[in-house]
Amino acid sequence: MKRIYWLKNDDAAYSPRAIQKSRNLSLSSDSPYGVVAEFGLYGSEEWWENIQRGKIPTRITEGRVIGLFEEGQDRSGVPNSVEIETLDGCRVKRSIRFSNEPESERLKVGYKIKLVEIIQKLKTPSLSIDGDGTVSKLIEAFVDNSCK
Repeated sequence: MKRIYWLKNDDAAYSPRAIQKSRNLSLSSDSPYGVVAEFGLYGSEEWWENIQRGKIPTRITEGRVIGLFEEGQDRSGVPNSVEIETLDGCRVKRSIRFSNEPESERLKVGYKIKLVEIIQKLKTPSLSIDGDGTVSKLIEAFVDNSCK
């Protein structure tokens, strides 16, 4: 499979400004936003080591792309969400990012896909979209078009 996204190559989500903003939210006692930094601060060497060691919970979603679309208020003409039929036949929607815009051309309906996300606890669990007190962050995305 070819990697089409790697967090470290994301100029928006992994910029020095984004990293510092995330860290400030986690460390601030005045803000309800941010994640619990139990495995290190976002982007730190400790954080990456804990991802590699499997200490930060990971969710891997694999399957076939059955839909590509834009969600939310950021409309750029590039899909930011994908619907996947997983290997066990379930249908799930996930956010997706690309390391650079030409990578978005590598993702098409019918292609195999693998998303690797980490799951972190929110400082304020009630802010969780899924109601489980956590938030996911895409770390890597891979695509394979050999079996369209």
